[in-house]
This record gives sequence, C-alpha cells and structure tokens, in this order.
Amino acid sequence: MKKILYSISILLFLLGVTPHTYAKSTNVIFRLIEGDVYADFKEFENDILIRFNYNDSIEARVSDLDFVLEFETFYNKVIIKDLDKNKIVKEMMIDQKFRIEGKALQNTGYILIYSGNDSYKMNADIQHEIRIIKETGYKEIMFPLTFISNVDNPLSMDDIISYVVAYDNYDGFISDKIEIVEENYSMNLNKIGQYFISLKCEDSSKNISRILLNVEVKDLTSPIVNSSVIYTNYKSKISIQDILKTLEIKDNYSSVDAISVDVLDHPYESNFDKIGQYEMIVSVKDESLNETIHKIIIHVIDDVEPIITGQLFYEISVEETLTIEEILRNISAYDEIDKDNVKIIINQDTYSQSKHTIGHYQIIVRAYDKSNNMTEKVIQIHVKDTTNPIFLINLNQIILDNNNVLNEDEILMLIKEQIHFEYDSIEITKNEYKDKENIPGVYLIEAEVRLNEEAVKLQALVRVNQFINNEELEIFNSNTVLYIILATIGSLSIGLLVVYKWRKQ
Repeated sequence: MKKILYSISILLFLLGVTPHTYAKSTNVIFRLIEGDVYADFKEFENDILIRFNYNDSIEARVSDLDFVLEFETFYNKVIIKDLDKNKIVKEMMIDQKFRIEGKALQNTGYILIYSGNDSYKMNADIQHEIRIIKETGYKEIMFPLTFISNVDNPLSMDDIISYVVAYDNYDGFISDKIEIVEENYSMNLNKIGQYFISLKCEDSSKNISRILLNVEVKDLTSPIVNSSVIYTNYKSKISIQDILKTLEIKDNYSSVDAISVDVLDHPYESNFDKIGQYEMIVSVKDESLNETIHKIIIHVIDDVEPIITGQLFYEISVEETLTIEEILRNISAYDEIDKDNVKIIINQDTYSQSKHTIGHYQIIVRAYDKSNNMTEKVIQIHVKDTTNPIFLINLNQIILDNNNVLNEDEILMLIKEQIHFEYDSIEITKNEYKDKENIPGVYLIEAEVRLNEEAVKLQALVRVNQFINNEELEIFNSNTVLYIILATIGSLSIGLLVVYKWRKQ
C-alpha cells in the first residue's frame, strides 16, 4: 500500500517555553512501519481520536497480519480506554513518538502500545479506544523570537537551540537536521548587548526553512547595598552627602561610577535636632536600571553632658561648720534635653570626716541626664585657721561655799580686786557659776578687759564647797572621838584574845 502523507513545508516549533503551547490543528502524523493497517484521526476540542481501518476502536480484527504503526505528535499524553468497561486503563506520557504493534495476535492475544520505557498490553479480544490528549504541545514560530540571557549565568548555544524543534509533514520531527548558518552570540556570552543566531533545516526532499533567533544579553541582577547604622547627636547635623558615603555598593557588572543613587525619602533632614530613629530611603540603580531600595538607619541620640554650675570653691575657718547640704544647695545641673530633670550625686568626699582639721579637701559631684550622660565637677574646700592667738590672764581661785552665794556683780568685784593694770572697761563674757551657786564644784569665769582698742581676756575659777555649820561640826567631832575609842577597844580585845590563846597552848 502506498504511503500517503501530507506534503507541506518544514515547521520550526518552540518547545514549551512560551505561554502559547496548544496547537490549533491536528499535529499528528503516522507511519506504517510493518503490515497493512490504515490509520486516520478524528479531532476534538480537547483530544484526537486515533482510528484504525475507519473504526473508532482497535481490536484483534484490525488486521490478520502483523503490523507496526509509528505516530509522531506535538502532544505528550495518550490515554487508553477499555470500552467494554467504559474505563480508562492507561495514561502514557510520550516524547514526540509512540508505537502500536500487533504481532502473532492469534498466539499472543494482545496488542502492545509503547513509548520509551513505558508500555501497555491491550487484550486483543476487547475493544479499546486510544486518544491523544491536547495538554502540552508545540506552537509554530510565527514571529521573530528573542531569547533573554542573564550575563551572570548566560545561556549556552546548545541551551538556545534545544528550545527549537523542527517538524516536517513527511519526515516528522527532524530537529537533528538543524544547522547553524551564522551567529555572533557565542563569543559575547558575558557581554551585554543584542546578538543573533541564524538557523536552517532541510528535509529529505531538500526543502529548506530558515529562522533567525535574537539573543539579548542582559544584566538582570540588582546592586547589593549595605550600610552601617549611623549615630549622631542632636547638636550636629550630618549632610546628605556624608550619609550617602556610608553606603557600600557592589554590582555584578556596572562599575561604582556608573551606579546612580537617588534619595526617595529623608525625614532626618527636618528632624536632625530631635531625639529618635529615622530612615533615609534610597534608590540604587545600575546601568541596566536594575534597582535596589535600601534603608539607611539614622539614630539621633543625646550624648551631650549636662552642665554643673554654682560655687565650686570654699575657704572656711577651722571653727566654721560647712554641711554637705549647704554645698549641694549652692550648685545646680542643667541639660538641654532633660532640662532641670538631672540627678546630682556625690562621687567622692574627703571633707566630711575632717571638717575641723586644717587642710585642702575636695568633694567630687557628678550629674547624670536621662540618657546616662555624665559630667563631673570638683568642689575645693580649704579649711584654715584664721584666728590670731590671744593672751589670757589667770586670776586667783575664788573659794566660796554653797551657803555664800554671790551674784555676777560681786564676782566681777572680786576679779577687779586682782587686776593691777589700767583699763577702760571690764565685762564678764562667760559665767559657768551662774545658776549653779548652790552646787559644790569648780566653775569657769571669763572676762574681757578693754584699754583703748585692745582687749585682754581674763579667766578665774570659782570653787564652791559644801557649807558645814557649828552644830554639825560638834556632832562630827564627837562622833569622831567615839569612833576612835571604839576602834582602840576593839584592837586591844583582839590582842588580848590572841595572847590568851597562845599562853594556853
């Protein structure tokens, strides 16, 4: 039987790499490799039915002789249905070609369908239906085709050509006949630009088809951008230029000089003197306009120390008492951010334990704001003796008893009697005797004598004795004599008793 095949021009198809993957025509051909069986097709919207000898099904009566049919199709799925059970018994994935063969049917009893390593045996006594499913296929290239190649990971020549399939109405798939006519891509894989690959394919009848593939090598990788977090205080404004200098930019293709940086948002600009965190948004683009959006973090902080003002030096007499409370009251601390809300503490104090000792001392005070910024001041304290020595005149002791009470004028009179030099005035400046006149003891009297502008201090001691009257003195004397007599008698008695015992022995 003469092989009747359609005679049309070679078609070049793109292998499943575009969204347009469904054929619009019956893209199936077959060849009778062996035997005498005729096949044709009935096309539906979603599948293509293979017919055998004008029957919609295949069974043992298809042929009395051995046969082998080979099919080529753009689609890659075949289903086999058992018509007796009305059930799909096999789904087979195919790669361009599959075969149906029946050999020694009277002996084997089955018809075999296979593609690659997959196969299925159909019982020859049961009617089966074979359909090619229009799920995936090829589409004829009807427009100039451009491949996009990443300069970082370029497509090889084999990669690009493998996407193209050549199909002939008589020879079927003849991709192995594709030849490169001319190209300028292979030597520019890593160079951005537009290149071409010219292909041709010739069928067994010397029909030739040509196709031109465009290849555009692009930089598809965005720049890598890093930056450090910026910390600045509210008193120092950082310029946009200085902020952008913190960017670390790397690009796979473009040089740093060819990269553009644009500021999209910059809230720090108007808030540089306000404590807080701000984000500068920048757009970084390479020569191919690949863009990276990056945030530069800016922290406006308070790292300015508070200010301590007030009295920081004291010079006092050894007789004076200067308290810590007074010292702290005479200083204050201020912070631009926290205002008066600043804490002052004493860090070191060499004065408190030596208040009345001549020497140089210091108190170190510290002030902290809410951001823990600290300032320190040293308060100097010079304790010295500023009083000249004085001369004192000691007077004779004044002896009184508690029954002989003198007032201050009488005491002053007794003091005057002991002064043997000229003076203008005299007054008592200290009187420990006053209000203790009836209490035996020794009391200090101090007086100041003035002559012209000079002053001399006097001091005298007043001794107050217990007063004893005559009756108490006579009783004391009688009691004393009696105590002496009794003591003498007692002593003699003890002596006699001792002598008596000695002699008796």
